[in-house]
Amino acid sequence: RLPGEAMTISVEFQPLVEGSADSQLIIQSNDADEPEVEVQLIGEGIMLPPCSFEVSPVSMGFGSIEVTRSVRRAFEIRNIGVDQCLVTAARLTPGTAADFSLPDGDIMSELIAPGAATIINVQYSPQTAGTHTGGVEFSISDPQSPFNIVDLSGTGADATLLIVPNDIDFGTIGFGCAARARLV
Repeated sequence: RLPGEAMTISVEFQPLVEGSADSQLIIQSNDADEPEVEVQLIGEGIMLPPCSFEVSPVSMGFGSIEVTRSVRRAFEIRNIGVDQCLVTAARLTPGTAADFSLPDGDIMSELIAPGAATIINVQYSPQTAGTHTGGVEFSISDPQSPFNIVDLSGTGADATLLIVPNDIDFGTIGFGCAARARLV
């Protein structure tokens, strides 16, 4: 590699038994100071029954957003079963426009208790005018649907009229009750 270039090495972990596992990834190079670098690999295999879950929403449209502004939205993975669900590797899909990000970072491994949910935040910050697309992929402990994608879309717009905020979330309000008025 040339100075300043980066290289990505993909490492997978697929446990065949329950329990802790550890190993090393040894990277050899022609670096005079460190010709060999050792990276510790640690994981744990657990046995879970198939997970029952719902994703809401299954796709996220951010609408038209003024270039250089940001909007954050979230989707939920809810465990609707009686056993724990294991969510792993929640990240942006390859080819997703750079205008999308996961502001809280990728999820490597998270257990969701029965009746509980995990929230994944997605941010859209268009840098250019035009349509941008992508997705968030995640794996879950369900052999019927182990790999899932939430589609993302948004349009960066050169705005001459600025409306702030872009959206208002009133939260959950009981029937017959009213939320406090908000200004746009």
